[in-house]
Amino acid sequence: MNSKRIDLSLLPESEDAQGGYEEIHGVWEKLFGMVSAGKHPNETDLEELIEKAKYVMTGREIAFMDTLKNSLSDFPLELRHTKLSGGLSKVLMDRHGFKVSKEGGGLG
Repeated sequence: MNSKRIDLSLLPESEDAQGGYEEIHGVWEKLFGMVSAGKHPNETDLEELIEKAKYVMTGREIAFMDTLKNSLSDFPLELRHTKLSGGLSKVLMDRHGFKVSKEGGGLG
């Protein structure tokens, strides 16, 4: 099995995938850093960060994040924070051309 490493801090090769990438990466980095440190944002901060990332996303990416967010509405803040951070990493990987969904690849 071939494995390919990716550095999410680097822009994707495709110019089409570069628009807004740095903003999405910045939000992901902040949220992922909090998860790694065992910390969590409050409800308002989490919402503001996700909306900041969505502002520069494509319609497909927004639909993916909205579906994920809605599926987590009954979960505790800590779990939503972790899952939404993971969702942003999927968006970043998808922009690098990786298929990250269990069914059909990509974001859906």
